[in-house]
Amino acid sequence: SIWTTNLTAQLIKANSNTQKKRLVILPSNKQEKIHSQIVDIVATEASKLTRYEVYNRQDLEDILEEQSLQMSGLMTNEDPIKIGKIVGANEAIKITIDESIPMSFDKSNVMMGMVLSFSIRQIDLSTSQTINSVNVGPLMGDFSQMRPQISLKLRQLFRISAEVLDVDSKEVLVSVGEDLGVVKGSIFEVVSPDEKRKYGEKEVVIPGRSIGFIKIGRTSMETSRSKIIRRWGKEVKAGYSLVEQPTMGNSIHYGIIAVSY
Repeated sequence: SIWTTNLTAQLIKANSNTQKKRLVILPSNKQEKIHSQIVDIVATEASKLTRYEVYNRQDLEDILEEQSLQMSGLMTNEDPIKIGKIVGANEAIKITIDESIPMSFDKSNVMMGMVLSFSIRQIDLSTSQTINSVNVGPLMGDFSQMRPQISLKLRQLFRISAEVLDVDSKEVLVSVGEDLGVVKGSIFEVVSPDEKRKYGEKEVVIPGRSIGFIKIGRTSMETSRSKIIRRWGKEVKAGYSLVEQPTMGNSIHYGIIAVSY
């Protein structure tokens, strides 16, 4: 058969997740202290991202208490869907520890550090299905040394997608700001719009091309100004998509350590 191509392409509008969603940190149903500590640290670091309204164990217990329900009963039945309906959340985080090895002890035989590996799963609370996951570790040291890596992994799991609002000779105006945790130094990849084309009788979507990278400068609550730090091929235009590229350096809480694309 001979394929005929319709050269008229329909551009698809950029996908932006510029609205905060509710995120549940599912509590551990295990008794080990280390597991509860990691869940609490992940909940704290998720809250610092500010791109989600985070519900940790205490939040869930308060809500369930108002409705005369018990957390232990829900977790025993492994019913995150019910928790999602109660809280009004669509997504949750579940932590699974893969390995924890004590590394050092003080004179009183209190553990001072450890080697730790665990996974963080992003769960759709309407289906209980895993959307995405990241592996953390192996990490070495005490919990304070682990926080920057956990923060980076959470930002990789919950990347911000945005849109180019305007472009001039010096700056690119971005559709997200401080309200979703965008800070000075944040890096975004610029991607041209997807295109919908027709080949014969078949209509297909062609993914956009990577155009370059921008670096956030000044921010407001809803928008940010940025500069193009790398570009190849096409010019950056209004309507192009932006995808966050988390690094250890663009965290408001931690210093520059490494860049990870």
